[in-house]
Formats: sequence, C-alpha cells, structure tokens
Amino acid sequence: MSTVEVLAPIRIETRFVAPGNRTDGVNEWLLRLRIYPDEFSIRRVPRPASPEELDRLQDAVALMSTATPL
Repeated sequence: MSTVEVLAPIRIETRFVAPGNRTDGVNEWLLRLRIYPDEFSIRRVPRPASPEELDRLQDAVALMSTATPL
C-alpha cells in the first residue's frame, strides 16, 4: 500500500500573552498560534514556443556559429 503525503503552504502568526494579561487566572506565559492556509500552487504545462520565438532562436544560433572564437 502506498500513501500520499502533502505539505500544505501555511502562514503562522504567533502571540505571547504575559502572565498578568491572562484571563484564565494561570500565572504563566501563554503562546498563541494562528494558522492561515495559503493557496496551493498547481504545476502548469508550459506552452510550446511561438513561431517568432523559434525564428529568434534560429537567428541567434546562426550568429553564434559565424562568430570568431576568442
């Protein structure tokens, strides 16, 4: 059996509450965490190169092949 594990993107906000500011009567520091889930990114399929991009690539390769080496 195989499992799928996912790490979800989240933002974490932390707050420390001092012992004198607690409303429950406990005389200790309190750490409060708030977790905000972020949107998942989706893998997208890249678009194929346009004819203009292919023409520019062909021109660049042609220029490189005619250049003199250093």
